[in-house]
Amino acid sequence: MQKYLLIALIVFSLGFMACDDTSEKTNNTNNINNTNSSNNTNNDAGTDADSGDGGDASVTECDAPPRDFWNYDLTVMPPRNVQIPSTCRGMGPNVYVYVADEAWDEALVDEQTIENIVNSWETRTAGNSEQGIYSIVTSAFGNPPDVDDNPRVIILISKLGSYNGHTFDGYFRMENQSPGSTSNLTEMLYIDCEHHSPDSDYLLGVMAHEFQHLISFGLDPMEEDWLDETMSQGAMYLTGYHSDLGYGNSWLSMRFSSSPLIVSDARNFDYGAGFIFAAYFHHRLGTTGFSDLAAASEHGIDGLDSVISASLGISFWDFMLEFGIAALVNDPLIEGGKYSFSTIGEDLSFPDYTDATSGQTLNLNTLPGVMHILKYEVNGTPEFTVNADSSTLKLAAVHMGNQTGATVEIIDISSQNASYTAPQTAGNVYFIILQTGSSETVSLTVE
Repeated sequence: MQKYLLIALIVFSLGFMACDDTSEKTNNTNNINNTNSSNNTNNDAGTDADSGDGGDASVTECDAPPRDFWNYDLTVMPPRNVQIPSTCRGMGPNVYVYVADEAWDEALVDEQTIENIVNSWETRTAGNSEQGIYSIVTSAFGNPPDVDDNPRVIILISKLGSYNGHTFDGYFRMENQSPGSTSNLTEMLYIDCEHHSPDSDYLLGVMAHEFQHLISFGLDPMEEDWLDETMSQGAMYLTGYHSDLGYGNSWLSMRFSSSPLIVSDARNFDYGAGFIFAAYFHHRLGTTGFSDLAAASEHGIDGLDSVISASLGISFWDFMLEFGIAALVNDPLIEGGKYSFSTIGEDLSFPDYTDATSGQTLNLNTLPGVMHILKYEVNGTPEFTVNADSSTLKLAAVHMGNQTGATVEIIDISSQNASYTAPQTAGNVYFIILQTGSSETVSLTVE
């Protein structure tokens, strides 16, 4: 599952995280993670942490020759192609780690860093002491392409630079997958060493993210961008590099009702939404779910719908509503854990919601996949009626009592009106409204 990535790419007005900026596939040429150097929200969860000292048998002295690799000079826009003299400093069964000679001479990378990277790629990750990035990601998403008849992936570590206060973490470059005057004709990932240590958990997560892009480029270059980015966020989640958890929490607490997972222009993709959705997708469908999605012939929502319906017997939109309920409830004791998250559940923020008043008409700006949460006090009257001017909504009610846990009810509102009775005469009711149709403004009244 992969997209082509735009070179005229960086929408700096959006610069709030390390992101892969994209546009229409016919124009896309690369995959770049960029970061606002003054506010790296992609690393909200904490500071960089080394993956640990090496010493594993998987690390051997590299037998690959020095090379001048084509790279992007990201200090100018649009980026220009430049060649960087580089030397292979370490290798494993599935990787060559090259370092730009300039970065090595400046001691930005040392032998221990190389050993840590190789061990993380081959042997162990932050989330798995028995498997490395390569094994975890390929088990979930498939094997990478092999245009150079060499099974090893090249990781090139260099100074990726900055532009207008934005720094760059790493990228996958699709030109390397076909012959050309500026192609390295190899499977290759680019990782920065100027702003974070390349063996930090943060940049190891970027490696996992970009590796999924490389794999999926060989499987399905026509996949929709937002879903491909979500899959790469899934690669970060599976390997245990949860650097985007902080950004996921900021999505939950501040952008849940305004920044949808599904976008037509991937420059607007919310990496926090993608990370939290990927975590929930894995909670419900496991690693097999990612494998089935990577192998699906359909794209975007259709691909997700095919995989989810085959596994769970529900539609993609039903699953999205359950995802919204899980973000609100996050309780493994309700309905067999359906409305919870494995691994990260205790670390999630409460989603943003609107305090509403009975009888108040709300005009909600909705896009496909956008969810709004409206909170109402029960105040002795447990009966509610909901009226909306859209027939493409899905609706759920969650009652949270003052001394009891949450109860969940899915409500049919296809006729544009519905009723709900809370199980108690006290507490709060949260209505979750999901738009499944075209973009529109929905008027909704709860009484």
